[in-house]
Amino acid sequence: MPSKYRKKPGTVEAMQWTGKNFDDLYSWLGKFNIMGIDKPDSASDSNKSSWIQVWQDAKLWVTLIVGEWIVKNPNSLEVVGETIFETLYDQVLYETIVPKISPPPQKE
Repeated sequence: MPSKYRKKPGTVEAMQWTGKNFDDLYSWLGKFNIMGIDKPDSASDSNKSSWIQVWQDAKLWVTLIVGEWIVKNPNSLEVVGETIFETLYDQVLYETIVPKISPPPQKE
């Protein structure tokens, strides 16, 4: 007989590409996960492409559009659109720190 399961809430790190924070993203992701690409004439850029790419899921380079989010999962990076990100994630304003409690000493 099947049992019921509840998805465990998890915390991820994420940063939004603003079009101006390449250095912050580079520091956060590292040189092997992000790169800038040549920007063509911005007047012809109807997609508002950001002209950076992120190595997603250890499979392919994804070009970001300004406003998209980069989510760090335990084993991969994921590019998420702004609307989807706002639907799926709430910002963690503070983290609860749970102290590790040592078991009492055993009597001999």
